[in-house]
Amino acid sequence: MRFDRAEYGGERDILLLPCRLASLNGHAAWLWTTTTPREGDARCVVEIITDVSLRATYGLEDGDTVRVDILQRDPGSCAPRPV
Repeated sequence: MRFDRAEYGGERDILLLPCRLASLNGHAAWLWTTTTPREGDARCVVEIITDVSLRATYGLEDGDTVRVDILQRDPGSCAPRPV
Protein backbone atom coordinates (compact mmCIF):
# COMPACT_ATOMS: atom_id res chain seq x y z
CA MET A 1 0.00 0.00 0.00
CA ARG A 2 1.30 3.38 -0.91
CA PHE A 3 0.25 6.48 1.01
CA ASP A 4 0.80 9.91 -0.46
CA ARG A 5 1.91 12.42 2.17
CA ALA A 6 -1.22 14.48 1.41
CA GLU A 7 -3.39 11.51 2.51
CA TYR A 8 -2.01 11.34 6.03
CA GLY A 9 -0.51 14.80 6.54
CA GLY A 10 3.11 13.64 6.63
CA GLU A 11 6.31 14.96 5.10
CA ARG A 12 7.04 11.99 2.80
CA ASP A 13 5.18 9.35 0.79
CA ILE A 14 5.32 5.97 2.52
CA LEU A 15 5.07 2.37 1.41
CA LEU A 16 3.62 -0.42 3.58
CA LEU A 17 4.16 -4.03 2.50
CA PRO A 18 2.79 -7.12 4.25
CA CYS A 19 5.58 -9.48 5.24
CA ARG A 20 6.55 -12.43 7.43
CA LEU A 21 9.61 -12.53 9.64
CA ALA A 22 10.96 -15.86 8.42
CA SER A 23 13.73 -16.07 10.99
CA LEU A 24 11.27 -15.26 13.82
CA ASN A 25 8.75 -18.11 13.52
CA GLY A 26 7.12 -16.51 10.46
CA HIS A 27 5.66 -13.72 12.60
CA ALA A 28 3.28 -11.52 10.55
CA ALA A 29 4.40 -7.92 10.13
CA TRP A 30 4.43 -4.86 7.89
CA LEU A 31 7.51 -3.37 6.25
CA TRP A 32 7.41 0.46 6.33
CA THR A 33 9.64 2.79 4.33
CA THR A 34 9.50 6.14 2.58
CA THR A 35 9.30 6.23 -1.21
CA THR A 36 11.29 9.44 -1.56
CA PRO A 37 15.01 9.52 -0.83
CA ARG A 38 16.41 11.15 2.25
CA GLU A 39 19.96 12.22 2.88
CA GLY A 40 22.61 10.36 4.84
CA ASP A 41 21.95 7.11 6.72
CA ALA A 42 18.21 7.83 6.99
CA ARG A 43 17.75 7.04 3.27
CA CYS A 44 18.38 3.35 3.99
CA VAL A 45 15.95 2.99 6.91
CA VAL A 46 13.28 0.31 6.77
CA GLU A 47 10.97 -0.19 9.75
CA ILE A 48 9.16 -3.37 10.74
CA ILE A 49 5.73 -2.99 12.38
CA THR A 50 4.31 -5.90 14.39
CA ASP A 51 1.77 -6.57 17.11
CA VAL A 52 4.52 -7.35 19.65
CA SER A 53 7.82 -5.87 20.77
CA LEU A 54 10.40 -7.80 18.73
CA ARG A 55 13.14 -6.96 21.23
CA ALA A 56 11.14 -8.30 24.18
CA THR A 57 9.55 -11.28 22.40
CA TYR A 58 12.59 -12.53 20.47
CA GLY A 59 15.45 -10.95 22.41
CA LEU A 60 16.60 -8.88 19.44
CA GLU A 61 19.42 -6.39 19.85
CA ASP A 62 20.89 -3.71 17.58
CA GLY A 63 22.80 -5.36 14.72
CA ASP A 64 20.82 -8.64 14.76
CA THR A 65 19.81 -9.96 11.34
CA VAL A 66 16.18 -10.83 10.63
CA ARG A 67 15.02 -12.48 7.41
CA VAL A 68 11.95 -10.70 6.02
CA ASP A 69 9.78 -12.34 3.34
CA ILE A 70 7.70 -9.76 1.45
CA LEU A 71 4.19 -11.03 0.73
CA GLN A 72 2.23 -10.41 -2.44
CA ARG A 73 -1.40 -11.21 -3.09
CA ASP A 74 -2.31 -13.59 -5.89
CA PRO A 75 -4.62 -11.97 -8.45
CA GLY A 76 -8.20 -12.95 -7.63
CA SER A 77 -7.25 -14.21 -4.17
CA CYS A 78 -7.25 -12.74 -0.68
CA ALA A 79 -4.42 -15.01 0.45
CA PRO A 80 -0.92 -13.52 0.55
CA ARG A 81 2.00 -15.49 -0.86
CA PRO A 82 5.77 -15.04 -0.45
CA VAL A 83 7.50 -13.14 -3.24
